[in-house]
Amino acid sequence: MNGVYSQRIKLLIFICIVCFFAALYVPCDCIAETKDNITGPWGLRQYIDGEKPSDNLIILLKGASVAPEGSSWWNFLQNEIIPDIHQLSMGLIDIKMYPGGVLGDEIDTIKLLHAQELSILGVTNMGLTQMIPEMCVLELPFLFDWEPDLFYAGKRTEVDYILEKLVPTASRLAIKHGYEFAGFLETCFETLATKIPLRTVEDLTRLRFWYWRGDMIRQDINKAFGLKTQTFELYEIGNVLRTGFVDTTVCAWYVSIILQWWPHIKYAVDYPFYGYESATFMFHGRFYDQLIPFFDKWGYLYGLKNGADFKERFLKLWKRHLAELRFLLRRDEAIARKNLLKEKIKEVHFPEAELEKLRNRILPLYDNLADKKYPKSLLDEILKYREEYRRLKKEGKLDNNWYENGVMPNIK
Repeated sequence: MNGVYSQRIKLLIFICIVCFFAALYVPCDCIAETKDNITGPWGLRQYIDGEKPSDNLIILLKGASVAPEGSSWWNFLQNEIIPDIHQLSMGLIDIKMYPGGVLGDEIDTIKLLHAQELSILGVTNMGLTQMIPEMCVLELPFLFDWEPDLFYAGKRTEVDYILEKLVPTASRLAIKHGYEFAGFLETCFETLATKIPLRTVEDLTRLRFWYWRGDMIRQDINKAFGLKTQTFELYEIGNVLRTGFVDTTVCAWYVSIILQWWPHIKYAVDYPFYGYESATFMFHGRFYDQLIPFFDKWGYLYGLKNGADFKERFLKLWKRHLAELRFLLRRDEAIARKNLLKEKIKEVHFPEAELEKLRNRILPLYDNLADKKYPKSLLDEILKYREEYRRLKKEGKLDNNWYENGVMPNIK
């Protein structure tokens, strides 16, 4: 036991050292820019008040994400989204993103966003719920049906139908909390990956699991499942799996590869009963307070009518690209699963009778947490869209126009 505590102390010391040097690093590079022609959105007042922008002016939007450099999330952002925004603004706007948690975990970067040192954040559902607490409802297990044949083929599923209907509500909630919502991305459907085979509900009580610091409802979920848990940060998980502090993690196949979790796990449950992990990009709500007046005055220089025209095009571009990326990531998830099952990990069947026991433990949480952790009205809205989807699917009204192209059917 002393050896375990010793290793943990060493880990904490290491983290403190990293955080110390990160704190020194941020003001030098992330926060300060020294070139006269580069400004953040908060520095546009001189142009709004009358000074004409120089021909080589760059409005630099800074952001952060826990997505590692080289991952599909990161590559799509760099190769597709940022160039299109650069083109939309006729070269005026550029984006500098910091990957892989180099500025801290999601709670840390949300603080930087509040301080106007960042303008954009890429967040998982955990970060989203720190910004829009109501959205923790999306973490409820068994909320969305699991349709692996569609999911791994990169086609639309029940979760897509619901999330695409939910965008207006998510956008309104974001504005309420001082943010702008860019649209739904995703991380994965979450199963459990373990060092021991997991086949029954009783097996869950033997596991040492983790959840993210600050998560809104996963403690309640873990308690209902009977899981013993500790809090850790995302980039600690590989090490705590290796050293044995935990023996179980959520398993997104692709994430297990890019974060190097897979060498420390042996088994994965074949049904993702732990729930769904969404993701998104969020913007500081007030940076439009500067950008819109700027484009109202000078938008004609960049082929834009006014500030409202810029905002509409900007958000439309993000929503379109995030929808594209959602399906690209499913392809990567399918490839990662196939490769890991060949390499080392064994998929273990979790019987339907055991799944039913878990459902019976979790479903009471839906109402128990309503109006405490999330509005019941929001849960009811999601369940309404879920029933719509299931009815349309049963009636055969969801054809290739929906599964391939997202063309909504008539719901009457």
